[in-house]
Amino acid sequence: MISEKAYSAEDALESIAFLKSLIETRAFKKELLQDPRVLYSLEHLSWAAAQAPASIRLEALSVLGKAAEVSVPIATVVKPIIVEALAESPPHTRVWGNADERYYFAKAVSNTSGGWVGRYAARELALAGTSEVRSKEVWANLALANCSSIAEAISEIAAGLNGEETSIADDPLTPFRRLTRACDALVVALRVSELPAGAKLGIALRSMFSLSAGSATTEFVKVREATALAAMDLVVAILRLRAETLFDPDMYRALSAPLNWWKPASPPASVEERANRGVSLGVDALIIVARQGHQDAELRKAIAGALGSKRIEEVASRKANADHSLTPKQSHWLATGRELQTASNGALAELLEQQTDELIGRLAVERSRLDATPAEIHQIADEIGAFEPAQGSTIKNVATHLELLGQSIDTLLRKRGISISPERDQIVKYDPRSHDASAPMATSAEARVVVPGAIRSSAGRPPMILVKPIVK
Repeated sequence: MISEKAYSAEDALESIAFLKSLIETRAFKKELLQDPRVLYSLEHLSWAAAQAPASIRLEALSVLGKAAEVSVPIATVVKPIIVEALAESPPHTRVWGNADERYYFAKAVSNTSGGWVGRYAARELALAGTSEVRSKEVWANLALANCSSIAEAISEIAAGLNGEETSIADDPLTPFRRLTRACDALVVALRVSELPAGAKLGIALRSMFSLSAGSATTEFVKVREATALAAMDLVVAILRLRAETLFDPDMYRALSAPLNWWKPASPPASVEERANRGVSLGVDALIIVARQGHQDAELRKAIAGALGSKRIEEVASRKANADHSLTPKQSHWLATGRELQTASNGALAELLEQQTDELIGRLAVERSRLDATPAEIHQIADEIGAFEPAQGSTIKNVATHLELLGQSIDTLLRKRGISISPERDQIVKYDPRSHDASAPMATSAEARVVVPGAIRSSAGRPPMILVKPIVK
């Protein structure tokens, strides 16, 4: 219970030093809870934690937070003192204390659950020194445990990071390092948090990432890249953990904010890879909607605008091609953002005619490559039949079928105006637009046709090459 008796700052500092020495020398045992001096010192700290000047109040809370970690019996006595002293929000730490003292102060605050705790913890997370890893983890957990939504926590952190205290930092790298530490701590805390995303989360994240590019020194470039990766990892983690955020266009605008730190240059490959992860998650959301028969054009447009049309086209094409549950129309829209235009009947018929002519031309070319004609095969069959009648008869049947096949092919060729040109062994001047070379060859060089080509001739039109001849 907070003592109503007024103590001096000197009394409080003396008691703080005494309890610190007990904790540091591991002499603070539960038996000492009956020691008059210990009880007197705890009474001093109870007053100091609630009513002393800011720096002494913070130090008293830090010592009480550390004492609560010593043992369960001591924590049983100390925690009620902390809770009562923190009925109202304490002053912010700002430049007070070292990393260890600030960590145990954070531990002290974690023993209470006042309405101020979430917002206070978010501001402390933003203001904590760049070397404070443990305290940042505590503040991140407290912020997510006591705010109404992730959006509220991020808004408070952004306000702290963008406040006057951080903007006047002597070292221009400090804002980047603070943002890196805050993002890293939040990613860890989010894995076990059940806090809802909340409204305008993407806007809050964009505000959190509102840093300028800075200088081009080697150290600055490294720090900027590390910060960009931490910031983008935070956005990707939220997209993975809170499905509703996948459909928030501002989440993708937030993801793109660190990319602006390199404009007009290109970001490093590691940063580009994080952007691709975000786009991949966005495309997954578009596919979910597409399977239900809808097109979220606004979301696709937002992703393309924030992270680039080329990036979303590449990712969407790959995913759409691998997903056989999508119709061609859906796949085309995902990859291009445009409706699939079906060909008119006339255009489709012309396309089919051209493909058919090409197939017939190839058939004629393959027939021309046969070294024996049906008549020659008949003659050979007669000669073989004199000694092997059965085999001779079989070969004759093959020759007859070849002859019938040839007649059918000739009919098709005449009907469609297709002819073999140039013929095999013909000498031509090589033109890469009209010939395929079996080996590298200079244009206009004389070459011999080794495999014939096929062309289609139509009245009033120049001949069309259906199959290029092969020359050497």
